[in-house]
Amino acid sequence: MSEISRGDYTLVWSGVGYERRAAAGRACLMKKEIVEKHLNKWEPKSERILVIELQYDNEVETRIAAYGPNEDEKKTVKDEFWEELTTTVEEAKGKIYILGDLNARVGKEDNKFKGIMLIINTGKKQEIITG
Repeated sequence: MSEISRGDYTLVWSGVGYERRAAAGRACLMKKEIVEKHLNKWEPKSERILVIELQYDNEVETRIAAYGPNEDEKKTVKDEFWEELTTTVEEAKGKIYILGDLNARVGKEDNKFKGIMLIINTGKKQEIITG
């Protein structure tokens, strides 16, 4: 669990050690002013989920930074991640924002998500961009 500030920004992060980099971990970069005035807490729930709670006057905002397991990960690992993310969302306060790379797939039903998901066919591999 670490926090570092440079210039106008603060980065909070937590995850796995250097030898396991790119396997898990999450981070959130915020304006230093937001951290100083509005940050209630930030707490790693696991190596894949980080919760940041902000207070704006009488409103609470929860940002959940998540890094989902890859598609080739064991089913038990994926199930544990989704259960933990669900519990984290249920425990969150106020407005909830989920950020990060969930490594989610929507399968053959992707046409239901036009405007949310963009499919790009590069000729080599189909890429899905969400936004």
